[in-house]
Amino acid sequence: MTKKLSARIVPELEKRLSESGLLTAIVTLDSPRFKHYLKKPANLLHDRWTYMERDDASGVLYRLGSERGIRQELTISRRTKEATLTTYDPRAGREQVLVFDLKTKSVLRNQVTHDSAGVKVTHNFLFLNKREGLLRRSKAEEVAAV
Repeated sequence: MTKKLSARIVPELEKRLSESGLLTAIVTLDSPRFKHYLKKPANLLHDRWTYMERDDASGVLYRLGSERGIRQELTISRRTKEATLTTYDPRAGREQVLVFDLKTKSVLRNQVTHDSAGVKVTHNFLFLNKREGLLRRSKAEEVAAV
């Protein structure tokens, strides 16, 4: 039985985003607001997100927050039919990447990376219920640990 990936960001990052005043941050990919952003990405601009210029044609990029502080970046790629939400917290040394498939409307990847004694550790964030999730070490690290 495969476990379903969570559509939420981890509670620690969610708390830090709200403490930092980023009240329009995306905390779950299941929300009607996120789905509305996918239909009309220009609405991100009304919620204090910034459109970022890119040199490549891999998709459009929007950022909420400052470049060096806690922030979220949403990349929407019409070519690959994926939306990638990345949340960074440099102070805690934590980063979370959620990849959402625009065709199947499902989460393809939800990985949390953090520093543990100077080593980057990656976990998958699995679904438990509406508010909680479980961090499970990703397969690449399980193989490396053996």
